[in-house]
Amino acid sequence: MTSERYQEGYRMWAVSGRDANRLSVLDLVRKDLLDIRTAAVLWLLMERSSLIVASGPQLAGKTTLLTALLDLMPPSMEKVYTRGSEEDFSFLDQTGPSEALVLVPEFSDHTPAYLWGSGVRTLFDALEKGYRVAGTMHADTPEDILAQFTDVGVPRAQLHHVGAIVNIRVETRAEDELDRRVSRLALVGPGPSLAIVGKLGTDETFSLVKGAEASIAEHLQMAATDVDAAITERSKTLTGWLTEAPATVDELSQLVAGYYSSG
Repeated sequence: MTSERYQEGYRMWAVSGRDANRLSVLDLVRKDLLDIRTAAVLWLLMERSSLIVASGPQLAGKTTLLTALLDLMPPSMEKVYTRGSEEDFSFLDQTGPSEALVLVPEFSDHTPAYLWGSGVRTLFDALEKGYRVAGTMHADTPEDILAQFTDVGVPRAQLHHVGAIVNIRVETRAEDELDRRVSRLALVGPGPSLAIVGKLGTDETFSLVKGAEASIAEHLQMAATDVDAAITERSKTLTGWLTEAPATVDELSQLVAGYYSSG
């Protein structure tokens, strides 16, 4: 992948405020969008699976959460920023499936900067070959996401490449303040089947459901004990970083780089 293409893609990603002043995953924990353990689960999933962050309303924090998770990815992972209706998928000739994470600012037909139509179908063909994707979408439920992809022509047999789906709930509180919370985490399997592995309870606490670790392990092709250990270890790491309180995304990036270099 050429540096020129990377920078072009990053400029498009930055149009919506995805710059050095963006919120980190630690900031989102402080703001109660998610807790430490949920952040650890999403970190593990994003490192090994495709992932879509979704919500029906505007300004839910979809891109904010996705970008914060991207900051936790290994520095060696190449990020391919797609270019909406102008995407020619030339990156498929320049990268291998194990080398790159394909980024889609939004799956929709709202603007030419977003990916939809034939571009989505081409992308899913690439996912069939082993590529992974991270993106956002307007959808209230995991079922809605699968229905939208079906409507645009993605074969049912390819829908499992959606991977993990994170839903964000938005509610208006006093003085018109918006309360944003991760409300649901689902995994898409063959069939496609949906496994809800995490949800927001009536007490406003998000937690994994019974048997979630086993479902995550099957999704990631890991042993259940390894999944539990990985989530616990990443939770401790994030808690430590929260205590260190890096002031900028760049400082957090240095911590992430150190995490992967020592692993």
